[in-house]
Amino acid sequence: MNRILFFIPFVLLLSLVSKESIAQTKSVLFIGNSYTNVNNLPNLLKEVAKSAGDTVISESHTPGGRQIWQHANDPEVFNLIRSRNWDYVVIQCQSQEPSFPDQQVEQNVFPYARKICDSITANNPCTIPLFYMTWGRKNGDADNCGFFPPLCTYEGMDSVLRSNYLKMGEQNEAEVCGVGAVWNELRKESSSIELYSGDESHPSYAGSMAGAYSFYSTIFRKSPMEASYKGGLIQVVLDSIQIAVESVIFSNMSEYNIGVSDPSSNFTITKSGCTFTLDGPDGNDSLLWDFGDGNISKMIDPTHEYATGGEYIIKLVGIRCGQADTMAQTVLCGTSGAGIWDDISVLTYPNPSNGSIVLANGYFIESAINNIGESIPFQNTENIYSFSGFKGILFLRLLNDRGEYITKKIIVE
Repeated sequence: MNRILFFIPFVLLLSLVSKESIAQTKSVLFIGNSYTNVNNLPNLLKEVAKSAGDTVISESHTPGGRQIWQHANDPEVFNLIRSRNWDYVVIQCQSQEPSFPDQQVEQNVFPYARKICDSITANNPCTIPLFYMTWGRKNGDADNCGFFPPLCTYEGMDSVLRSNYLKMGEQNEAEVCGVGAVWNELRKESSSIELYSGDESHPSYAGSMAGAYSFYSTIFRKSPMEASYKGGLIQVVLDSIQIAVESVIFSNMSEYNIGVSDPSSNFTITKSGCTFTLDGPDGNDSLLWDFGDGNISKMIDPTHEYATGGEYIIKLVGIRCGQADTMAQTVLCGTSGAGIWDDISVLTYPNPSNGSIVLANGYFIESAINNIGESIPFQNTENIYSFSGFKGILFLRLLNDRGEYITKKIIVE
């Protein structure tokens, strides 16, 4: 069954392409408590972003010791959420409450996280709820160790916090800023950096800077290396923080649900003769298909038949909240060796080739056919394939160890 989405005219697409590489402005509302307020984390984030040419507009509601159920019943929180169409709303629980036993967290934390996230989405479906993953106390939570053993050590408390913040991200289709995970990395790899204040709970200045760089990389989707603000830190400490954020967050964004609300253009193809049935992604505001023969479609799952045989490039642009994502696949219709499609994610190089090619992404050549249907012999030496004495167009049938196959067109000169 074909599904139809609201269509954005093609002439607008150029202005919608994601712009990670250029200066950005993001509006951020912080809902939390003293962990956010100490050292003025929102202002540190502004300075970090400014040093990279980006801009943060922010407001905060961070009463000391505030628990999430209190936020979820505070009219001021919802007034702030409704005060503008925020890019992000950051949600930070009281430092201990997500580390308690499962039943307690399920009753006293998760429902209130959902209530706040639902309010965010109701105000603006393009606003991203962002959970602020905090950290285990320096030597565990001695006050609560007796009734829940994981709290007796930093490692135990930190592990439970991490798990429950990631659960809140999954449950609410929200992103998670893994500040606690960055702290964990710094404790292991740069133990000389004091992340805690004297109470062994709140962040030191270095701890807050680790948070600011974590939020910068999460919100702007940029490497922390693009920023240079060091405030009161010495360079070696800043270097360690940037390396940790790069390793923990920037290189593993999907682990923290970062991008869960991004537009998607992933699609699959089913072929019958010259008729192609396309299965597009859900979750976008609109889609635009370009079939490469002058025809386009706005449907999610269109079917397209080509009038003449040949090679065509099918492109899909997925659009959500003013951002766009693009994917393309090459298909063959009515050509010798056809019947399957060309996946651009499988690399063959060089192309055009001088007689030898290298394959990547786990595929190997099963057969090579020229453009009149003749089988062409080849040699394979350590994944370098040679076609001695042949020049022209080849259609390569490629297999992987899962039994999946595609056709790749190359030119041998």
